[in-house]
Amino acid sequence: MGEALEQAPTRLEGLSTGGKERSRFSPGTGLGLEPLEALASAASFDPALLVEPAAVYIGVGPETLRQLARDRKIACIRAIGKRSTMRFRLSDLNAFLAKNVVYPRKPHS
Repeated sequence: MGEALEQAPTRLEGLSTGGKERSRFSPGTGLGLEPLEALASAASFDPALLVEPAAVYIGVGPETLRQLARDRKIACIRAIGKRSTMRFRLSDLNAFLAKNVVYPRKPHS
């Protein structure tokens, strides 16, 4: 079974330029045909959450999160269009949580 997997063709096989000029959809051009290993690496995956899931993640209400973004206390991505929705990167949410940690006071002796 393992040998069959090693010999199976990859999805990117056969996309070589063959000495011709590269297509704009060639691997490595940043247009969706990058090697699968780079796309699957967890280190580069940073999802953008909508307001409601992001608010639940950091433990505030959606309006509070929108206000924090308007006050520039948390980074957001604004979609362009009639209904400009906000999205929040998971890494930005984690940075906000790490920056706003409140440690308990030492008990008075």
